[in-house]
Amino acid sequence: MFRKIAIILLAAVMAASVLPACSLSLTPASGADNPAPTIQEAVVKPAKKYEAVALDMNNSKVLLAPGETYFPGLLRVSFKNDQDNALLAILYDVYGRNVYYNNDRKAEAKTLSKLPHISFVLESANPDVAFYEGNRVVGVSEGETVLTIRLVRETQSEVEPGFMDMPVSEAIFVEIAITVAVPITSLSVAEEIIELVVEETAWIEPHIKPIDASSVLLAYESRDESIATVDGNGEIKALAQGETAIIITATDSIFEKKYTAEVLVIVKDPPPTSTYQYPNYGGNSSSGGSSGGSSGSSGSSGSGLSGAQQAEAYAIAAAIVGRHMGESEAVFLASIAREVNAYYNLCRYTTDRDNDPYYDTAYGVFIAKTASCAGAVRAVNLCLSIAGYSYEHVNEWQYSHQWSRVYVASLEQYWVVDGGITGGWGLAAPEPAPYKHPWLG
Repeated sequence: MFRKIAIILLAAVMAASVLPACSLSLTPASGADNPAPTIQEAVVKPAKKYEAVALDMNNSKVLLAPGETYFPGLLRVSFKNDQDNALLAILYDVYGRNVYYNNDRKAEAKTLSKLPHISFVLESANPDVAFYEGNRVVGVSEGETVLTIRLVRETQSEVEPGFMDMPVSEAIFVEIAITVAVPITSLSVAEEIIELVVEETAWIEPHIKPIDASSVLLAYESRDESIATVDGNGEIKALAQGETAIIITATDSIFEKKYTAEVLVIVKDPPPTSTYQYPNYGGNSSSGGSSGGSSGSSGSSGSGLSGAQQAEAYAIAAAIVGRHMGESEAVFLASIAREVNAYYNLCRYTTDRDNDPYYDTAYGVFIAKTASCAGAVRAVNLCLSIAGYSYEHVNEWQYSHQWSRVYVASLEQYWVVDGGITGGWGLAAPEPAPYKHPWLG
């Protein structure tokens, strides 16, 4: 009997040890005074609710060229929960797709499932400057605009299943300042080598591409200012014989880039000059000079000009000079070129000395009506000599176009005076470079 009672007590203890302590409460059998056993309800903590509170991104300024594109980077959305106000930052692309923020995909999916659905609306304030299309911003024309990226929280529709956008006016947004400008792409110069004589000046002609670049700051620097100097406008002044380089720098202050080019300046001593003297007017020159020219030369070419013929040529030249005395140097030289050129256009062009022995003399231009550019040069030179100018005959004795080179003291420049332009009005203009013709390059 005692053994049976011990077994029953042991079974009761074991049964009690395996029952869940917090789930069920055992009571006596049901009846009028004993209600049926019940299950006690567990306390459930409410889930966190998240709300987007801020939007930001790394880029706040973007610089584009027309036609260039910009792809907005990742957007960082900050969420705050309603329990402890802790912030959670999630990265999204412009399509509203979240980017994983840790390696625990399962835990992350659980967290992301609690976040509200969001999307983004992108809009340019001035589409004529830059517009948004697809997933990129495209630069159109020079100017400034603002790209606004708005966060739109999607809420559950009470009318039909799915999601709907909340009004954009209530959205959180971030702005990107966009500047569209035309950048410099290259810098070059019209002449890479410039030859001058002492005291001569010349101008550097920079070529910027494109010509409508938005920001161009030019600077000039001489490597040896004892030979040649250059000012802020690119004007070179030759000081002494030798060579130096001029460095040209074009700065694009918007795109913060610099481009350089270099011009070699060769400075020579001035050539000797003399005055064309009577009675050797109208004849060919026999002496040589710099760059294929002769300086105020005289002598006979064997053309057989008599004293009377020379006097006839001289008389016409003197009349031309007399009509324009008192004019400024520039106007005077232009008048000489124009009048000689008018005689030249009345002539028959030839270089046949056997049949037209005067074609390369002033007499041929003024009287015989047979001429070449060499004759036009000597007709101009005769006028210059009468007026007291020194000159050079450029390209003399060469099968090439020829003209007169004159130093204009009042302007401190060498000029080209050309009365041998077929069908033209003559030319008197500054040299673009030593011994260079403005129209021939």
